[in-house]
Parts: sequence; structure tokens; C-alpha cells
Amino acid sequence: MVELQGHKQAEAAANKAESELREIVDALPALAWTSSPDGAATFGNRHWSEYFGLSVEKIHGWDWTRTVHPDDAEPFIGKWRASLATCEPLEGEARFRRADGQYRWFLIRGVPRRDEQGKILNWYGVGTDIEDRKRAEEAARRRESELREHIEAIPAVTWSAGPGGSRTFISKNWTEFTGLSPENALGFGWLTAVYPEDAERHLSRWQEAIEAGVPFEGEVRVRHADGECRWVLARAVPLRDETGKIVKWYGTSVDIENQKRAEQKLRDSEFYLAEAQSLTQTGSWAWNMEADIRYWSEECYRVLGFDSRDGLPSFDAFFQRIYTDDQAAFAELIDKAIHEKSAWEADYRIVHPDGKVRDIRAIGHPILSRTRDLIEFVGTVMDVTERKLAEQERERLRKLEAELAHANRLATIGQLTASIAHELKQPLTAVAMYGRATLRWLTRAIPEIDEAKRCVELAIAEAYRASRIMDGLRDLTRKNAIRKQAFDLNEAILGVTALTDSEALKNGITVRMQLSSHLPRVEGDMVQLQQVMLNLIVNARQAMSNLRDGVRELHISTDSIQEGACVRVLDSGPGLSPENLGRLFEPFYTTKPDAMGMGLSICRSIIEAHGGRLAATVHASGGALFQFTIPIGNALTSE
Repeated sequence: MVELQGHKQAEAAANKAESELREIVDALPALAWTSSPDGAATFGNRHWSEYFGLSVEKIHGWDWTRTVHPDDAEPFIGKWRASLATCEPLEGEARFRRADGQYRWFLIRGVPRRDEQGKILNWYGVGTDIEDRKRAEEAARRRESELREHIEAIPAVTWSAGPGGSRTFISKNWTEFTGLSPENALGFGWLTAVYPEDAERHLSRWQEAIEAGVPFEGEVRVRHADGECRWVLARAVPLRDETGKIVKWYGTSVDIENQKRAEQKLRDSEFYLAEAQSLTQTGSWAWNMEADIRYWSEECYRVLGFDSRDGLPSFDAFFQRIYTDDQAAFAELIDKAIHEKSAWEADYRIVHPDGKVRDIRAIGHPILSRTRDLIEFVGTVMDVTERKLAEQERERLRKLEAELAHANRLATIGQLTASIAHELKQPLTAVAMYGRATLRWLTRAIPEIDEAKRCVELAIAEAYRASRIMDGLRDLTRKNAIRKQAFDLNEAILGVTALTDSEALKNGITVRMQLSSHLPRVEGDMVQLQQVMLNLIVNARQAMSNLRDGVRELHISTDSIQEGACVRVLDSGPGLSPENLGRLFEPFYTTKPDAMGMGLSICRSIIEAHGGRLAATVHASGGALFQFTIPIGNALTSE
């Protein structure tokens, strides 16, 4: 009886312990389970039953496999069967369908229980819900992916390095830039892409920054994927822990080749500008009325007599350098330009520290805001001292040339005195003859009015003829300034031949004229061009005056060619020797013992001033041919 009672008490204690153990297992926040040695489920705790919505009866067997996500079923069940076969503990992740149809991730672990002989009696396992962890990991992966995308999208090579400077990461832009894989750039492999002449210097500076623990910045040439070396700007900053110890370096490498080229182009441009300003003695400047002078180029300092080492002068200091007599006009001009917000030009003299006075030409341009407010003036200053001296010298030479031309005209006309007297005598004699005839017609018993009238008209015509000869002679002898006008070149030539016809006749010279009826009017100084014709005709007459045999002929022709109006003067004289032909137009060169040697030189200057060309050649017939061209409608040059 006692023995039976003891057995019952032991059984009750065992049931109580089992009940307490089941309560503990059911209270676990996980899926606790057991299975037979062949893998069939034999038990699931309350959390298991609630999660899958299965009764205790349906827990047994392999029905639980239907709850595995289709994508995970094959790999997970395969792993479970492999553990059963090898008797190795199980650990795997899979998604299981909850009673409401939602899948959640679980970490499943299982271990076998063996008897004393090592035979597996059953399996014990637990499934831990890792859905939140999985979601966190997925979110972290997405963030990492997005961060990597952002890093790769940066238009630069990004990298990181350990505390000692060895690269631990480099973005894929490195491959795109150099053609080398990121793996080959880790550690100090990136140095293989650095231009050999820069490698040692760049690495030395990088190591100095690492040792000093300061941010790094350096420019280095790196071999591009296409083989070209391009400039790169590398920057890096250290990351420190809470104790201040450097744990990592983060850096970027940016392609600055285009910037370098632009900087070089700018330096070249500035150099060429400075050279151009130096050669032309032109400086540039910027002046703000409130902030004073803001900029002077190096040449501006030199032109205005200031030392750039002293810095920018004030406007007042510059103004005091202006020649005293020019200050008032310059100040008035500037005040007007400020008031009208307009561009301006000024000529003034500047006094250098050594007392030398220089002529300055200044140009200013206003810079306006969007609201049309005046911000500043920018402009140039040019030293025009030498140019002014040259202009004065040119004017002196021009006056001297005009004097020589006038003297040459007088000398030429002096040679034609007899011819001119003869030309004037003819119309004056005719006037006297027609006058006497008029008197005879009027003194008859019955005056012949019609005949007298005809004689008066003829006398008037001869008087006009004499007047034209005098006008032409007066123009040729007068010292007039250059007069630009459009005129008929043929008529100008006829005016000259009217003065030379008698002299030609006296020397037995036949003058043949062939003047184009379609010759356009030319623009220039008619008297100067008549002087050229007079010189050429007189020279031709003198060349033929010593001929003993042969025909003495002077051919004068005009024609319209592509270059303009062409005038030719051809004589039948002895022609020109090769040695004379080359020096014919040189000043003071002559083949005549009593000549100055200025005539043809002056003629060429006159023709070139009209934009034309005067030349001499030996004609096929043996005579000398002089011809010149005058552009149609051409204006005189400043010379």
C-alpha cells in the first residue's frame, strides 16, 4: 500500500514538472518544436500553434512544410533534410506563412538529442522571428546602395584610406578615369597611374599630411584611360574617434585639366595683352567714383609715370600729375561724363616725376547696372607723344613736299614761257583783229550790224580761250592746299596740252591724242594730277628734242581698266637705259645736268597719295612709256 502511494506521488510530481515545463515552453517568445529522427514534427508550443493556426493534431508530420514561402521552400527543406542525413545541427532562414496569410522571416535552429549509444532519439528546435531584423537589413542595404549610387554619381573619384594612408576604398569612377580596376588601386596601387615625374613629390606630400594629421590638398598628373595625362586635384580630410585618434581618411580626386588649360590660356592672354599694351604704349584701367581707382594695368602705371610697387594711386594723386593747363578741361569732361553716364575721350598732358611731359590719349566707357545706375568707368590710356611728334614731322615734310612740288611746277612752266606766250598771243591777236573788223563794219555808210555782231562773238570766244589758258596757268602756279573733287580727267589733260602745243610744234613733235569717251570721273586734286601730266609731257619733249633722225611723236591716251582710270604717255625718243630705269623715281636722281631730280619723285608721291601707281617701261618701239592709274572715285589718302 505504501509502495503504491509512493508511485502515485512520483507520477504526480512528474506530471507537475511536465506541466510546468510545457508552460515554460509555451511562454517562450519563439516557435519551439520537436520532431522525430526522420524529421516529422511531433510537437509545437502554443506560440507555434497560434502563429500557424494549426491544432495540436495537425502539428504532427510534414504538414508544416506547406507554410514555407515558395521561394524559400526548396533551399530550406533541402537544408533540413541535409541535417537529418548528416545529424548536424540545423540553422537556416526562411519565410513562414502566418495564420492571416502574411509571411515573416524566421531563424530556425535545431539540434538532435541522442541516447547513450549516440543514436538520435528526436530533434529539438526553435524558430525566432527575425522579420524586423530582415527589414532593418534591407533598409540598410537600400541606404548603402543609394549612398553608393550617390558616391558614384559624384563627378569625381571618391576614396577612403586607413590611418596610414593606404587606400581601403575607391569609387568606380577611378576605372572610368584611368582604365584600371578599383582593386588594383587599393593600398598604394593607385600610384601606378600617377605621372612618373609627379609620383615621388605627391606621395611625399601625402605622407607629410598623414604624419601631421592635417587635411591634404595637392595637384598631380594622372594617366587617363586614353593615355593622356590630365591634371587632378586631390583633397583628403581625417576622421577621428572620440579620443582624437585618426581612424580613417576620406578624399576626392577631381579632374581639373580643363581648368588648368583655361588658367594657362588666361595667363597667355594676360601675357599677350601686357605685351600688346607695352608695344602700343596702351594701359587699361577701372575707376569707381566712390571706391576710387580699382585697377591699373602694368602699362598704365608706366604710361602715367607711377610705380606699381607703391600700389594703386588715388584719383586725386593722378589728377595732380595732369599738366596744370589741362586740368580744368579734363575735370569738366569727367563731370559731364558722370552726369550723362556717357563714354568720353580726352587728350591731355601728364607730368612724370622726372619732369618730362607726355601726351596722353584716354578713352572711358561707363558700366551701368540693370537699373541704369553708373557703377564705374573702364578704359584705356595711350602715350601718343611719339605719334604727335611724328604727325608734326609728317606735316612739316608735307609742307616741304608741297613747296618742292610748287617749285617744280614753276620750273616746268618756266621752260614753257615762250609756248605760253605764243598760246596767249594767238587769242589776243584774234581779239584785236576781230575788234578792228567790227569797227570797219560799223563805220560803213550803211553799218553791217550782223557782221559786226559775228565779229564780236568771235572776239568773245577768243577772250574766253585766253582766260582758260590764264586760269590753268594760275592754278599750276598757285600754292593751294590739296582740294579733293570729282573731275573729268580727259578735260584736265586737254588743259595741260593747251599749254604745251606750241612748244611741241616748235620742236617738230606730233601730238596724238586717244582719250576714252567712256572714262569715268575721278576724285582727287586736279591741279596735282595736271602737274604730273605736265612733267611727263615736258620730259617726253626733252627726250625727243635731240633726235636727228626719225619721227618725233608723242602719244597720250586714257582708258578705263579694272584698277581705275589709266593714263599713258609714250614718246618716240631714245628710251630708258636699265641702270636709269631702276632709279628713275628716286629723289634728286637725274640724267640732266641742269635738273633737280625731283620731278618724277614728286609725280610718284602725288599718284600714290591718290591711291594709284606710276611706272615707267621701255616700249617695244624704243621709246619711253610712262603710265599711271587712278582708282575711280578714289579719295586722297591722309599722306
